[in-house]
Amino acid sequence: MAQKQSTQWWITGGCGCCLLLALLIGAVVAAGFFGVSSFKDYLTDLKDPVSRSARTAEILGASRLPEGYVGQVFFSIPWVFDVVILSDGEPMAIAEEDDVNLDAAAVGEHVFIYFKLRSKDMDDEDVDHMLRGEHTSGGTRVDVGIELDPEEEIGRGAFELEPQRLRWVAHRGEIELDDDLAGIYSRVIIDCPTDELTRVAVWFQRDPEEPSEAAADLAGSPADEAALRTFMGHFNVCVD
Repeated sequence: MAQKQSTQWWITGGCGCCLLLALLIGAVVAAGFFGVSSFKDYLTDLKDPVSRSARTAEILGASRLPEGYVGQVFFSIPWVFDVVILSDGEPMAIAEEDDVNLDAAAVGEHVFIYFKLRSKDMDDEDVDHMLRGEHTSGGTRVDVGIELDPEEEIGRGAFELEPQRLRWVAHRGEIELDDDLAGIYSRVIIDCPTDELTRVAVWFQRDPEEPSEAAADLAGSPADEAALRTFMGHFNVCVD
């Protein structure tokens, strides 16, 4: 069982050393980025499930979220760092900024994670290191309180949703929250024609509690390119 991770979100990056850039939730740091008034507005939106879903849709360039999904977590510093977490479970109750860890109880069958960061030199291997909670070859590490543990590759491909170009690889594995959830997920790297930021999405589907032969069918899952194309078609993250 995974240990509950810190609610602090951060990025470290290095040129031979690691510097804490403090792109995380923490009243003092965030207030420094936004100003006290803006940070209070952010907390107000974060605590309200309706506002939270509206803000996650805005960051994702969506007119509305996919049916059944709610915004659970969002944080955005334009052109620097974005993170969004959706799930098809009940909206989390967030009373304080320290309550932002996604709980397994807030996951119905699916989790969707998106992050963008200003780093143009990451290859696919570096992105995978980051999603496992590890440092990249350049010393970057992103911690959003969630880690992926891939076990078996089950598909890969590429397609376009203008103006987005998407490259994906699917795995069976686990997502580590306050508990480990086994299932299928696709890691999607999104390339936009107008910039060189790193944009990554993960769409996860948990295994049923009672496995059956039907669970082996990948149709409609994150490992099904047609389903992935339909799901990702809700978003246009190239529009900032």
